[in-house]
Amino acid sequence: MTLAVGQLSDAASGEGRGTVFAVTDRWALTAFHCVGDRETGEIRFRRARCTWDQGGASNAIVEDGDPFIDVALLRLDRALPRGLDPVQLVRDVAEHSRFDAPGPLAAVPDVRTFWATGEVVRTDSRLTDDAPVLQLTCQQSAADLPLHGLSGAPVLVGQPQAAAGVVRRNPQRKDRPDLAAGATVYATPAAAVLVF
Repeated sequence: MTLAVGQLSDAASGEGRGTVFAVTDRWALTAFHCVGDRETGEIRFRRARCTWDQGGASNAIVEDGDPFIDVALLRLDRALPRGLDPVQLVRDVAEHSRFDAPGPLAAVPDVRTFWATGEVVRTDSRLTDDAPVLQLTCQQSAADLPLHGLSGAPVLVGQPQAAAGVVRRNPQRKDRPDLAAGATVYATPAAAVLVF
């Protein structure tokens, strides 16, 4: 199985905006902040380009989004390229499960798909605005690798792999905002995505 994960770009400028993954043959998810402003709820990049890691591309329109849980839903202009499979969403994930989060990293431009890895620490965490999140610990973040570009990536768990969440953010260092403050990464739980 080859999962449909790729780079999300603004269709007009070609600027990379994060990671996108298909959840059906015609629908995909990313983090809302990749296409919009979480403060105002405004979608800033309605037309997007999804360049799939294993080849092919799709144009997409941002159809809906929830800035509170930081998720956006995109409608693909055509069926997924042959050989790519949608990523299934899974509501339940056990704490201490291993995860993989694939996506394009700005800090590693010569690798099409970078795999962030780690462990699900908590499944019931909340941000200060009360948004539900999965709290993850990420080895690459702990090693000071900037994770810019990973927002919107699926948090893959289990075998076969399914998405337990959508990567949304990691705390930034005050002295170096381009670097993470520690190993923590937050993701929107798939259970919250399925009810938005």
